[in-house]
Amino acid sequence: MRFHSNKSYYTYYRTMLTSRIIMAILIILIWGCGVNAYAADVSSNWEGIAEIDKRPVQILMALSNTDSSGRVTPKIEFGSPWNCSLVFQAGRLDNADSENGAYLGIDKTNGGKCDKFIDGFGMFKVIDSHNIDIELFSKSGKMQLNLSLREVN
Repeated sequence: MRFHSNKSYYTYYRTMLTSRIIMAILIILIWGCGVNAYAADVSSNWEGIAEIDKRPVQILMALSNTDSSGRVTPKIEFGSPWNCSLVFQAGRLDNADSENGAYLGIDKTNGGKCDKFIDGFGMFKVIDSHNIDIELFSKSGKMQLNLSLREVN
């Protein structure tokens, strides 16, 4: 492209730069809306029953959104005879499919049998939109429990 003056050259590149900046902003906005829509879908309650020490134990999990970035904070509550809970560090579960789990550290427990998970982690695998598998590991990295939960409406 031939320019007749420096002013034409400057105007052309300023227009190109402005259009690229606008396009980048639009892409960021569109991507952000998609993450927020997913985050709204993930925040829910889940339940299941696990056999622990040859006894059935009811498991409840609540996923709550931490912010608009799609991060959630899982909390797992164990029924009788365990009667304790685990709270995980905030993280994202949108890439946690059945092959690639999302690893979230255990932030705190409320004592009892859950204390063996202090400084441990959970690997979350989303099987489909209504089922999730969770493997709980102790601090040493040894798997302690495998949970299968389903979404509660």
